[in-house]
Amino acid sequence: FLDYGIVGIHLMCYEDVGAEKNTDNLIECMKHPKVNFISHPDSDDSPVNYERLVKAAKKYDVALELNNNSLVEKHRRFNCYENYRTMLKLCMEHRTNIIVSSDAHDPSQVGKFDLAIELLEEIDFDEELIVNTSKEKFKEFIARKNRVIEKK
Repeated sequence: FLDYGIVGIHLMCYEDVGAEKNTDNLIECMKHPKVNFISHPDSDDSPVNYERLVKAAKKYDVALELNNNSLVEKHRRFNCYENYRTMLKLCMEHRTNIIVSSDAHDPSQVGKFDLAIELLEEIDFDEELIVNTSKEKFKEFIARKNRVIEKK
């Protein structure tokens, strides 16, 4: 009964099985019609094959998250800046959507995107590929996937 799902690797309940198998597992999740987003695919603690991940996200119309909280120094995930640069460049190359989120773990961080925006500006990321630059664009993205589900 969910409108959409967000899937991600969280090591407190997932055992890292290496980049290729981690990627396989995320791609299998993307195939579920309610999965619209992959959360924070950014840490070398649970590595992924970014080329395969980005291509699959395009194929299954799933947006990959750029998570501001991952970039905060006291929470920073292992190698996340380099991994995000790789992922975002591939997203531009393959025209794959992303979603930018604060992923706040504290109420004071809700809606904070400063580090994510800084990174996007640094690599001159194409804003067209960001699904949540407006409420209308976000709703359209969700509705597009839901229309595909209804046709089946």
